[in-house]
Amino acid sequence: MKLLVVTGTGLRHRIFLSLLKREIGAYWTNTLIQGTEKAFIESSAINDDKARNTFFNCGSHFYRRARRHILCAQLKDIPLEKYLFDGKEDHFESKMIDMLQEGLSPIEPDKVSSPMYAEDPNTDGVYSWLNISKPDLIIIFGGRILKGPWLTTARLGAMNMHYGYLPHYRSSSSIQFALFHERFDLAGPTIHYIDAGIDTGPIIKRSVVKINPPEALSSVLANVYMTGITNLIDCAKKSIDNESRLPSEQMNAESSYYP
Repeated sequence: MKLLVVTGTGLRHRIFLSLLKREIGAYWTNTLIQGTEKAFIESSAINDDKARNTFFNCGSHFYRRARRHILCAQLKDIPLEKYLFDGKEDHFESKMIDMLQEGLSPIEPDKVSSPMYAEDPNTDGVYSWLNISKPDLIIIFGGRILKGPWLTTARLGAMNMHYGYLPHYRSSSSIQFALFHERFDLAGPTIHYIDAGIDTGPIIKRSVVKINPPEALSSVLANVYMTGITNLIDCAKKSIDNESRLPSEQMNAESSYYP
């Protein structure tokens, strides 16, 4: 059994790989990291100003919208910093580290199984590497949309963790829009098989995280990500143990893309 992992260069991705290594590391044979080796080595929730600023700017946008939302009156007296960070400077990835079990930490680069670094996963060079790797199962957390051979190479399929509740919240700002709409019943991650669409593949598992408005966005995201990557690893383990694809269901919803 060969497990190929696709992920990114952020600290959350290193946390994911650490959990994966502990649970199903015996099957983990190859890794595609979407980005540069330098970015992966240097990823840090505390020192990565670019990551924090991106989160701050995105969060500011939703904060302004939520303040104007008639049902979000609970935000009117809450400063932006507290809305985003619980009044602290912590990025949501620092909160993810706090949620790790004792003895676990983000994986060190030299512990990653046979890594390949590529900013674009859909090139002939990467496709050739994928063909040589011959994975039985692919699991994905982070990075660009995968196309072509990624959809058909692994006999057990390719599982992805989407941090929104599918099919209702697709694309990159899923949780933020669920909060903005006050759909706390639709705020959580989804595990699904990938297909040629964007977040449209058959759904394996969905979870709803508990949210206590007006909980800081960083805390919500940390909870969603940790729940999602735990579910992804659990689903991968079940597929490996059974040597088969897991039961899944194709679901559709209108107007569900929130970029």
